Amino acid sequence: MEDCMDIDIYAHGLFDLLFIARHEANFIGRIVGEIDRQLNNKRSLNIDFPVGIESRLEKLSKDLRIESSNKDVRMVGIWGMGGIGKTTLAKAAFNQFGRSFEGSCFLADVRVKAANPGGLVSLQELLLYETLNRSKTKDVGFVDRGTIMIKEKLQHRKLVVIIDDVDKVEQLEALARSHDWFGPGSRIVITTRDKQLLKPNVDDIYVAEEMDEEEALELFIWHAFKGCHVNEEYVELSRRVVSYCRGLPLALKVLASSLATQSKEVWESQLDKLNTIPPEDVVNKLGISYKWLDNKDKDIFLDISCFFIGMDKNYVMLSWKVCRNRNQ
Repeated sequence: MEDCMDIDIYAHGLFDLLFIARHEANFIGRIVGEIDRQLNNKRSLNIDFPVGIESRLEKLSKDLRIESSNKDVRMVGIWGMGGIGKTTLAKAAFNQFGRSFEGSCFLADVRVKAANPGGLVSLQELLLYETLNRSKTKDVGFVDRGTIMIKEKLQHRKLVVIIDDVDKVEQLEALARSHDWFGPGSRIVITTRDKQLLKPNVDDIYVAEEMDEEEALELFIWHAFKGCHVNEEYVELSRRVVSYCRGLPLALKVLASSLATQSKEVWESQLDKLNTIPPEDVVNKLGISYKWLDNKDKDIFLDISCFFIGMDKNYVMLSWKVCRNRNQ
């Protein structure tokens, strides 16, 4: 009888221990999950109100062949004019796909950073640091050494790397010269305004699309009113701004910031000025695209902007082709 009681006590004690162990395992699992979530959040890039991103991301993922089971390294360029949303789309791709790779890195503002003294070396060091899970690496020292280190250390790792706003060949040569620099299954995304930079290097080029009218209106209203109720009269004024911006996200955000909290009279006054005095921030951003044109292309651009204002794009392109053929 006593033996039975001892067995019963032992069984209950074992059950309690198993219950506690299972409870602790669940608790530890939740802690680990929360830590993982926090780390992933820190690695995610901020995107303010990503209107229209899902459909564009779906098209980009097809070019990247994210769902493909093959081990090919794939490089895809995102090409388009300044302010059209190339970087935003690249950020969305990084956030969406980065966690399923062994390592990831977003190299932002390459054009600006590479122009600084030692800029390319710093970008190479950042690429190594981020993709090697932030383990310490030796100082690169100079670009040629950096290219060797990148290939040696990264060619066996499955990575997603974003190289944002490239404007010179040497930037790509220093950061992603060849497919075999990266491990099987890696995906490299390059954003640029210069399509010629992409052609020798990438497998596909995604052409960045301007927003349609409804997407543009949604983005503008969100930035101008921050989710607050919008009176109908302001909706109509917003449509006029959207018509002026022609689906360019940068222009929409700049104008929304300048008009937020302003009276209806100020809105109407600013809208009257837009046709003659574009916002300085927009002009400066778009001016970058003009600066890297060669002298002949600059002359063509100025001719078009002076003599074909308001005309249909197809007519302008046809006129240019006719003139070019006559000069040959």
